[in-house]
Amino acid sequence: MLAAPGAIKLKVLAIARASRNKTESGKQKLQQSYVALLNAASCVVGQARQFSREIGSGIKRGSKKVLGKVKRQLDEMIPRLQQVLFQTRQRVLYGNTRATGSWSASSSPRPKSSAKARRTSPTSLASWSRFRKPRTRSSPVTRSWISGQPTPLF
Repeated sequence: MLAAPGAIKLKVLAIARASRNKTESGKQKLQQSYVALLNAASCVVGQARQFSREIGSGIKRGSKKVLGKVKRQLDEMIPRLQQVLFQTRQRVLYGNTRATGSWSASSSPRPKSSAKARRTSPTSLASWSRFRKPRTRSSPVTRSWISGQPTPLF
């Protein structure tokens, strides 16, 4: 079964509408909307899995470099999507907010980062010291404020 291009969007909008209704019938409608979304999303995951298999077996034609990159991206995202679908199904249908079965943690190793790499990363606190204080409402935005370098006179 193929998912229509706008089907996912409509199901998400139905969830948004149903989440505003706090009555018992609203909760049932929310659960039904989630089930419909999960079914459509699992169809999309199945399509992605089939597409990845077709790339691997050589059915799909095209640039090997592009197809290889697409296959790697699909193979990386499919387990993540399956985990999200599993956890959402557990939470919505069974009320289990601590669903086990974290597939991505066991299937893909986490990159190790050294203390030196963390210190020199752009998100470290030491890098924030070089930013200037925020401008006030009345001060104009200048190139020197954005880049931290003086603006040329001419």
